[in-house]
Amino acid sequence: MTLPLPPRKPFKPWVLALMIAGAGCAFVAAWFSFQQNTVWATRFGIGALVLYVAAIVARRSGH
Repeated sequence: MTLPLPPRKPFKPWVLALMIAGAGCAFVAAWFSFQQNTVWATRFGIGALVLYVAAIVARRSGH
């Protein structure tokens, strides 16, 4: 006996935008790290973490 699937959450394009922005920040941080510029690499790395956490919180919230 199969159980019915739970209803899907509505698609939120701004959550996807937060994730893409976080990935972009992570890429830029990696580029600055490759260029041996630790100050900007750290700034963009922290920015990527903040955006990813914001995307996770937004996904988990019911709004």
